[in-house]
Amino acid sequence: PRDRPQDALADVDKQLFEALRSWRNTRAKKDGRPAYVLFTNAQLVDIATRRPATKAALQAIDGIGDARVEGYGDDVLAVVAKVPKGAGAVDETPSDD
Repeated sequence: PRDRPQDALADVDKQLFEALRSWRNTRAKKDGRPAYVLFTNAQLVDIATRRPATKAALQAIDGIGDARVEGYGDDVLAVVAKVPKGAGAVDETPSDD
């Protein structure tokens, strides 16, 4: 069996991955495009793991450029914000230390 990028996710990240995948599939159908054109599973795994809070943080993920950020960034960040963060998540929000 092939290894899938999402198989390595912690449970808390899997919840976000599934929410992102559901959003991607709905949006792809609406746009009449294949889901992988919006974001690959590997990119969704990176988003679920890094939990970007800004468009700049989203764009820092490999393969996500201006067009994807402009077309889908607000939606992706909204999905990330909706799914509760667990202990396994990496917080990329700057701290006021």
